[in-house]
Amino acid sequence: VAKASHMCCSQGVFVMDDGIDHVSGTAHTPEEIQEQLQDAFARPFSEVTPRCGDWGTVEAGRTPGVLVEELMRPSFSVQFLLDRIGGGSWIS
Repeated sequence: VAKASHMCCSQGVFVMDDGIDHVSGTAHTPEEIQEQLQDAFARPFSEVTPRCGDWGTVEAGRTPGVLVEELMRPSFSVQFLLDRIGGGSWIS
């Protein structure tokens, strides 16, 4: 998982497994990911919109960063949890 630490609404987030991004369902090369994260770093989130953003995100955009994490898969099925909150799918 690579993501811009100062963005929101899954902007600048890549959940990669075997070259496929589970957020968008598309393939990305490491170079493409690096380019998009560099762009997010150069132009941080700076405005609140009705769709996305809040004061905390705008404040975080003043010191942009990037996080890289290992994708951890649940050790048990989480479908029953998703069903209890109205559905959805686990990205893994």
